[in-house]
Amino acid sequence: IGDKKLGAKKPYRCESGYRETAAEATCTRDGWTPKPLCAEIVYEEPNIPNAEITGETADVECDPGFISNERFIKCINGNWEKPVCKEGVPCGIPPNVKNAVITSKPEEFYPDGSSLTYECQSPYSISGERTVSCRNGTWEKTPTCQGEVLLKSFKTFYRF
Repeated sequence: IGDKKLGAKKPYRCESGYRETAAEATCTRDGWTPKPLCAEIVYEEPNIPNAEITGETADVECDPGFISNERFIKCINGNWEKPVCKEGVPCGIPPNVKNAVITSKPEEFYPDGSSLTYECQSPYSISGERTVSCRNGTWEKTPTCQGEVLLKSFKTFYRF
């Protein structure tokens, strides 16, 4: 810390993974106080209702039917931020896509975060994402089914 005069007060910093136990250290006959000057930061997994935390980055994934504005949380000085997983708004009947069928199992209820898959009927081909998700009461952009346009060429002969 530096200056070793009795009663001297100095601000200090701890190494990564440790936090300061006080704003400054004081020089006493027994050494610097408080003791210990640095304490290891303990990262305990937070308990978030209706959510699952995965990975070291603490990504938050709410249970099906629940949403959160936070996709990840941080641990600051041993304390985790507290995201909230709240019940999401379910989606209504999936949009009808002309010349397509829904290949997913039909449901009576589509909770937030659920998804379904469209498949175009022959001879049409899909344009856009075939899997569509329900996000807070709204279906994401649905695909379209486009058919091939066949142009026949005609030769016209003129005689004069």
